[in-house]
Amino acid sequence: MQEIQKNRKMPATTGQMFSEKRLDLTLFELLRIVLRGKWIFVLSLIFCAGFAIFYIEQIAASRYRATVQMALKPQGQVVNLDSVISGVSADETSINTELGILRSRSLMEQVVRDLDLTQDPEFNIYLAERSPYSLGQFYRTVSDLLTGKVAGPIEISEEDALWITTSTAQSQLTVSAERRTYLYSLQMTSISSQKSALIANRLAEVYLEDQVQQKFAATQYAVNWLSEKVAELELAINEKEGDINALRSDSNLISAEALDALNIRSVEIRTRIEETRRKNEQVEDRIRFLSQLRSVTNLDDIARQLDDPLLNRLAQNGIEDSERASFGTRLDAIRATARQELDRNKDQISALMESLRRVETDQARQNKDLTQMNILQREAQATRVLYETFLTRLKETSIQMGLQQPDSRILSIALPGRKIAPRPKVIMFAAVVLGFLIGLSIILFREFRASGFRTAEEIEDATGIQVLAQIPRVQVKSRKALLSYITNNPASVMVEAVRNLRTSIMMTDIGQQPQVIMMTSSVPGEGKTTLSLALAQSYSGMQKRVLLIEGDIRRRTFSQYIDADANVGLLTAMTNPEAVSECLVRHPELGFDILMGQNTSMSATDLFASAEFGNLLTICREKFDVIVIDMPPVLAVPDSRVAAQYVDAIIYTIYWDSTQYAQVLNGLKEFRSVGRKVDGIVLNRVDSRRMKSYGYSSGYYNNYGSG
Repeated sequence: MQEIQKNRKMPATTGQMFSEKRLDLTLFELLRIVLRGKWIFVLSLIFCAGFAIFYIEQIAASRYRATVQMALKPQGQVVNLDSVISGVSADETSINTELGILRSRSLMEQVVRDLDLTQDPEFNIYLAERSPYSLGQFYRTVSDLLTGKVAGPIEISEEDALWITTSTAQSQLTVSAERRTYLYSLQMTSISSQKSALIANRLAEVYLEDQVQQKFAATQYAVNWLSEKVAELELAINEKEGDINALRSDSNLISAEALDALNIRSVEIRTRIEETRRKNEQVEDRIRFLSQLRSVTNLDDIARQLDDPLLNRLAQNGIEDSERASFGTRLDAIRATARQELDRNKDQISALMESLRRVETDQARQNKDLTQMNILQREAQATRVLYETFLTRLKETSIQMGLQQPDSRILSIALPGRKIAPRPKVIMFAAVVLGFLIGLSIILFREFRASGFRTAEEIEDATGIQVLAQIPRVQVKSRKALLSYITNNPASVMVEAVRNLRTSIMMTDIGQQPQVIMMTSSVPGEGKTTLSLALAQSYSGMQKRVLLIEGDIRRRTFSQYIDADANVGLLTAMTNPEAVSECLVRHPELGFDILMGQNTSMSATDLFASAEFGNLLTICREKFDVIVIDMPPVLAVPDSRVAAQYVDAIIYTIYWDSTQYAQVLNGLKEFRSVGRKVDGIVLNRVDSRRMKSYGYSSGYYNNYGSG
């Protein structure tokens, strides 16, 4: 068996090789994978194309789109009413605003009312018949089946119908603007070309009418407001003028000049008062001077100081004693005259003061009245100016009411809509692409999801151990029928593959063929028991003495293939090796001896590790040419590892496309841990049809000798 191990390259790692093999694919390898699944591509394309045709013919409804081209124009007013109404500016913000108005619910609702779209099943979904392929109809059918009741038509109110219809119509509306222009368009989609054009044109008309109505409403509001203000201002003017007339009637003031005259009179009175007061002071000084002169004895001095003509004459003629009395009388008369003048001046001052008081009182009153008059006149003037301005605006606005124009205009009305859906070429192209992607996904998923081995090359690259044979899968009804199949079909593919395995084992080492062969696997269910029976039968066909030992004493599956006495078997033979012949079972059809397993209270691992098992094999080597031992899976129990020390060759069975990579690597690692290497691997239960679908060869002997 050492020759089997020669010239084999062991993998550098045990955990990365499979992931690298599956992921690190060249373009050529990927192309091979795709070509192997060409029929999946074909079926996927046929399915998608068929569904696309079915969708176009049965499910998809024809859709038509009509377009109205419009332009935004700056609004030119016939009359200058910038303060009352202004046109729309042609900037980007205004255009976007107009697009928003076109999409508004109010305009579409008006169109729905005008065209009575609430009675149209296309837009009122509650009137439409559900498609048998729609999700809604599917849910309704399921609900009817679950409840056992057939749901009737849904009744909704007029308001709800209007709301739903408007929403549906809005969803079919598209508005857009051309960059760097004042052009924009609205597009309406419907199942009817005529209907799409009708709705689009009506929406454009409603939009223009709405612009005019909004302007008219603004103008009407301005007219009403200006009319109210003009009436209020007219009343205010009348009230101000009435106050002015009443003030004029209550006051003697004619104008501001009269008030100036009062000011002048007041100044004159004050001047006269001052002059009179100065005279009084002079008179008082004279009276005091005259009083002082009575003490003067020199009459000439008195006459000279008074400068009175009479006194001067008396002084020149000489004053006799008789005339002194006249001189004194004259002094008294002069003094009395001065006093009279003083009294007269005082009376005059009192009269002037009273006159000044009256003038000042009249001046203050009239000054106040003049100030109030000026205020009233200014208020009346301002009110009159405002009144005239508003009256002018009112006349202008009243004229403007009949001259309103929309801010937009229709460049081209909508013609019967062009068909936009379904688009067979686009749908078919999408179906082809989808079919290609689905097929590719299925192929790659099937390729990369596999966690097992499919070819001998994969096993040898991953483990470095030679694959001795690939055993095809055999479809039989029962395990007992398998033995009849092996015996009665010597030229079958499965039997030929087992012969190939036998030959590979025999040719491993010329002159020293393995006599004791262990058959094991990673996990249960990989077909090693069936393979053990077939290999033993193949050796017996060479006229060799063959012994098959059931080493899997825990499961003891041999009883499912043959009927045998369970009282004797492996445990009995180990106890009495010399009487091993009495423990054997001879199957008449197979032509070899079988040593059945037995129940035991002893640990199976300890049983195979014991010297008694080694002694039994030593005795059997003398009596048989080939000994095949069917051992349990190495990852399930350690029996195979402990029994490996007594065998010549270890044949490891792998279930095709099933046994996971990690299981195989871990199982082989278990044998290396006890110093043994697996001598060969068998890829068992190969599904020929599936292998071909993957693009692999199922073996050179697959069809050789068939029939």
